Amino acid sequence: MYRLPSPFHRQARDSALSAAGGGSTTTTCCCTLVTAGVTCIATSVHFAGLAQAPAASEGGAEPTPAAQPSGKVWLAILGFFALPLVALVAVALGERNPVLGLVLAVGGWIGLFALVYDANKRRTQKGVVVAIVSLLIMAAVGTVEISIWLH
Repeated sequence: MYRLPSPFHRQARDSALSAAGGGSTTTTCCCTLVTAGVTCIATSVHFAGLAQAPAASEGGAEPTPAAQPSGKVWLAILGFFALPLVALVAVALGERNPVLGLVLAVGGWIGLFALVYDANKRRTQKGVVVAIVSLLIMAAVGTVEISIWLH
């Protein structure tokens, strides 16, 4: 990975020395896209795993086999597009105020997890906890990426 120009080191400010040929921008973007892609896939798998299992013979009614996979597919699609959707809404609505954008992004992420958990008859509080843990993991991974770029 190429070094990014750093404002803290006199020699590193020279972009010719720190990022030969501008390759650092490409490496940085690819690294970020891989992280975002992994987040999308992990959220998709997690949401699909929340799909309600068929009830075990309550009232003698058997759920149709086709109904359950369809819900699983929609949850997987929602999970895959959750991060881009939350990011777009936060950027669009928080364009003039970055703090508002951050609050919308965090609140949207937590709210989406809470809604998905509630819709699948799971504890909403558990959905909130899972969302907060995933946000902390994303922040930690972002911090590691930034520290790698700057060193």
